[in-house]
Amino acid sequence: MDSPHTLKGTDRYGAGHANWRTITRRIAAPFGLCLAGLTLSGCPPSNSRSPTLIANSVAEFSSVQGHLNWQYGFYPGPFSPGHFQLMPQFSAGTWWFDEASSYALLQAANIHSNGTTTSGSAHPKEIWAVRRWIAETTGLVRITGVLRKANGSPLSNGVVARMFVGSNEVWFAFIEGTDTIGLTFEVITTVIAGASVDFALDPHLSHDWADDTVFTILIEKM
Repeated sequence: MDSPHTLKGTDRYGAGHANWRTITRRIAAPFGLCLAGLTLSGCPPSNSRSPTLIANSVAEFSSVQGHLNWQYGFYPGPFSPGHFQLMPQFSAGTWWFDEASSYALLQAANIHSNGTTTSGSAHPKEIWAVRRWIAETTGLVRITGVLRKANGSPLSNGVVARMFVGSNEVWFAFIEGTDTIGLTFEVITTVIAGASVDFALDPHLSHDWADDTVFTILIEKM
């Protein structure tokens, strides 16, 4: 049953969830989650202390798995947090699933997955690249970021960015393959210390041509 504060719908970029909609690119959530500018049950009062930055995916990028609570990995299918695995290769500022046979990679700001429709020496296997943060706090956090294509080639059919808190998908957004302007996003949700928060790139329809994408994240404690 829907909560009294459930908002439904999607915007033209496809951002949404079963009970979500995008309002001026900010994401409203059901069941007591909060949207900046609205007062919902369970949200902190407007005069609460300023949020504290606790994670920055670009500034904290590392060649060491787990450094500052960041991990760099992939979903091999099924495409869900329970199947997350660490990427085994790092070279020249890039984490790879397999540099010789796959486009699945993670860099400080960029991400690229592999699809069954691929090119070059890459094997036709769907692999989602995933940036994972392990929560260092319990309570409300605000997650903001940027999603845009780094490669605006019309050969790309677009990508879908997805966010999972624990095993639950809490946000997703589709952008066109030529969209190098993209969008900003904001999600306010509750995390538990030690739980995973995953930021995954779905190669839309398993087609990875020209899918290099900027997907950056800031996390603040409320």
